[in-house]
Amino acid sequence: MKTTLLLAVILFTAMNIFPQTEFVRINPKLNKTAAPQSQIYLPDTLILYTINDSIRMSASYNQAGQFTQRLTEIWAGGKWNNYLRNTWTYFDANGNSINVLQSWLGGQWVNSTLDSSTYDTKGNMLVHMFRYWSNGAWKDSIYSTRTYDANENMLTDLGKFLTNGQLQNHDRTTCTYDGAGNMLTYLYETWTNSQWTNSIQYTYTYGGNRNVLTSFYQYWQNSQWNNGTLDTYTYNGNGKVLTLLVQSWSGSWTNASKSIYTYDANGYAVNWLEQYWSMGQWVNTTQFTYTNNSSGKVLTALTQIWQNSTWTNYQQSTSTYDANGNQITGYNSSWSNSSWIPIDNNFVININDGNYYFSGYAINISYILVNTTGVSSERNNSVKDYLLFQNYPNPFNPSTCINYSLPADSRVTLEVYNIAGERISQLVNEEQSAGNYSVAFRSSKLSSGVYFYKITAVGKASGNNFSSIKKMILLK
Repeated sequence: MKTTLLLAVILFTAMNIFPQTEFVRINPKLNKTAAPQSQIYLPDTLILYTINDSIRMSASYNQAGQFTQRLTEIWAGGKWNNYLRNTWTYFDANGNSINVLQSWLGGQWVNSTLDSSTYDTKGNMLVHMFRYWSNGAWKDSIYSTRTYDANENMLTDLGKFLTNGQLQNHDRTTCTYDGAGNMLTYLYETWTNSQWTNSIQYTYTYGGNRNVLTSFYQYWQNSQWNNGTLDTYTYNGNGKVLTLLVQSWSGSWTNASKSIYTYDANGYAVNWLEQYWSMGQWVNTTQFTYTNNSSGKVLTALTQIWQNSTWTNYQQSTSTYDANGNQITGYNSSWSNSSWIPIDNNFVININDGNYYFSGYAINISYILVNTTGVSSERNNSVKDYLLFQNYPNPFNPSTCINYSLPADSRVTLEVYNIAGERISQLVNEEQSAGNYSVAFRSSKLSSGVYFYKITAVGKASGNNFSSIKKMILLK
């Protein structure tokens, strides 16, 4: 409970923050373009059960289908108790808004953080400001600005952090594209000794249907670019990914890991096999097996690990949906002593093409039908590209937030590595719907230093794929 309160104060406010919950959605704007007079289903009440807590979220909306208020309560003493409250104020049809997060302390709502965002007419974020409440006033903390080309591809993302009472340059992302809008290069720089310094870069190549063939990662060290990893993809005739080969550089490219994907006759993923390279051969490590309904929504997801030359049950999740395709229940369990027992694990809840991401062993959701009048059909807030953003805060202690965007339903892994390249945490490992995501990473057991987080996403329908890595700094 105390850890969660601290996390709530640190993280940005356009999120669902819950006790013992590390996976959250960040964008209160609809990800789906809503025509005037259209109707959409939105969550009325959500109850999440974890091993340690039970929490309840209730929400209200305006006629554009946007959040106006969200109340989070925690079950204690035989009743629901106030915990967090988000309140949104919108200024125009573009979605320019302010989001204030308050915590329930001493029997009253106390300001915590404030997010303000401005967008262009096409739904692209232009400016974002994060503030925190201190000594009765809002204090600036993080400020970012973005630019786009004529095709709405992001060209630059400049981040400034509050340092010694002044907003100063902190990091900069620069992207280039080909004529079809495919990202060719992704350069991330940090502001060091009053100048921009290279940090990491990605270079991509493409085949037919805009499928990524290779993703080449390099890092800047000793005043030069050094090879890191090379990802190579193959596809079937429908453009779906069949294999992903990851190689690392040690004077030459050496096999590291391989993923193999299998689909049913409808093109829905039914198996994902992970292997690693050892002693000159591929060795099984983990496999994920799915059952889907006629709409492609996952009903069961079984995770097994390779032990003693056989597949052994590890974890399982089940989901049910209503007649409108909205998920209404979810249950996570772990295999122990030849039976399934509850365990806190990931839930990704797809609601009207938006995404809510929680962690617990059970979830129940009810919905309301909202008439979304007043939303221009010309607006398009859908995610257009795979993106991995810089974590914030950075440097951080004890918690930080990692944001990313998916333009299509994808199989996603998000992992954290230390400076020696050893994986220390796997934050995400499952199917996710298109949209914007945010993951809270806690560092209580880690020492100060440099860490890296890496995302790999494979489009469920198109087979398009994405891989990216960024650096974050833990200071204790």
